[in-house]
Amino acid sequence: MKLVEKIRAKKKMIGLELYSGSPHNVEILGEVGFDFTMLDTEHTEYDTGHIAHLIRAADSFGVAPVVRVEQLNEVLIMKTLDRGAQGVIVPRITTAEQARRAASAAAFPPVGMRGMCPDVRATRYRNEVWEEYARNPFDHVAVIPLIEDIRAVENIDAIMAVDGIDSILFGPGDFAVSIGAAQEGFTDEIMGRTREALQRVCKAAAKHDVYVFAIPLELRDPTRIMNELFDDGVSGVLFGTDTMHFQLAADRIRGAFGGVVSSRG
Repeated sequence: MKLVEKIRAKKKMIGLELYSGSPHNVEILGEVGFDFTMLDTEHTEYDTGHIAHLIRAADSFGVAPVVRVEQLNEVLIMKTLDRGAQGVIVPRITTAEQARRAASAAAFPPVGMRGMCPDVRATRYRNEVWEEYARNPFDHVAVIPLIEDIRAVENIDAIMAVDGIDSILFGPGDFAVSIGAAQEGFTDEIMGRTREALQRVCKAAAKHDVYVFAIPLELRDPTRIMNELFDDGVSGVLFGTDTMHFQLAADRIRGAFGGVVSSRG
């Protein structure tokens, strides 16, 4: 099933963010059985040319490639989808108008404003494939606003009512920062308000029939964290970055090494 089909079927999904830019890690996720990977361009140094190679790696191992673009920009969204991404995550969406711009960038006139070109990877470089694809691009790609600000949560009903928005991603880190975490730290009070915001988003999603992806802040107990997210109404879990998990593994190995060496005198 394609990503959009799993979204519409409300299938539980697991994904991982790719910060390393490694096609090997993308292929490993597919081999293990992950549903999708988020290829990040907002916080990483690799460009759209490298993204195309990562999308190829994802396709070859059966994991859906989803790209987080740097910003709400119609050209970036078009280029990302032309390269064959099954979804595009658009950061810092706070209003319905911004969500409408993102959806418009994925659709062709008269519905949207995406430029026409059949000679792209998404349509197999064939005009006849483009014609089928263009009739309803939302059958092929997901436009996923990233809800990561208190203003976005305040406007969540209007955002979810936008045509072409069938899923959203809740980002707890930036949401927590938007309510004071940079000054106060990730206190119990801040984290409690963040979870309440997620629950509000999930409640709105149930009303609008919108799929919710979410990122956990804590990665050390996957079973507990995923159970909490599913209980709150999340369906898709984006379980941190590949580099974070590499760091956790490195910490465990280094800790074990220190313990072994000190015990031997």
